[in-house]
Amino acid sequence: MKTRLTFFTLAIFLTSIWSLSFYASYMLRVDMQRLLGDQQSSTVSFVAAEINRELSDRLSALKTVADRITPAIMHNQQALQNFLNERPILNNLFNGGVLIFDKDGTTQAEMMVMAGRIGTNYKDDKTVAKVLMDGSPSIGAPIIGKKLQAPMFPIIVAIKDAQGAVIGALAGVINLSKSSFLDQLTNNAYGKDGYFLLEEPDSRLIITGTGKSRIMQPLPAAGINWLIDRHIEGYDETGITTNPLGVEVLASA
Repeated sequence: MKTRLTFFTLAIFLTSIWSLSFYASYMLRVDMQRLLGDQQSSTVSFVAAEINRELSDRLSALKTVADRITPAIMHNQQALQNFLNERPILNNLFNGGVLIFDKDGTTQAEMMVMAGRIGTNYKDDKTVAKVLMDGSPSIGAPIIGKKLQAPMFPIIVAIKDAQGAVIGALAGVINLSKSSFLDQLTNNAYGKDGYFLLEEPDSRLIITGTGKSRIMQPLPAAGINWLIDRHIEGYDETGITTNPLGVEVLASA
């Protein structure tokens, strides 16, 4: 009886110690996830705000230039080309060049003429078509350029006449394979083995990321990764999930 009581007491003691250890480990994991998640989320928010500011600056620059293009200039191709040539500052903002489309989506002038895009029609590009249709500025999804044959995305604003009718469009191109304002993502990692990804939600494509190794890679289809789905839907959350490489990660958007 004494032996049974001793073993019973010991079992209760060991169970209590194990339970306490398990609980402490669980709470430590939860606290670490919360603290690291808050720090990570803060960093992601800062980087996102910087990218947003850079995109806003480029949209504003294009809008300012587009407002100075008159119907008379639009109908004179040489005048249109001269107009662009007189604004070299745009080269510093768009490493893939600047294009002017007419109402039909055909390139009438470009900065970086060697690309050979003059005369090429881009009406089949949904971003170009959208701007020419409704006149609202737009940032396109990443695509492979028709002439550059490189991953890129356009930033496009409408050119309007005095009555507000759309008479063309002005586009600045960001070449993802070259140095750009996105280098703050591609040239930096988060900690020892963390990374940044800039994603386009509608097409579920990675625009670029740390090291540029995943430019234009598709994200998992809807329903495969719950956290990616939440991020795509616009929820700024932090959680633990498994990335497409099979590695468990703490991810923030």
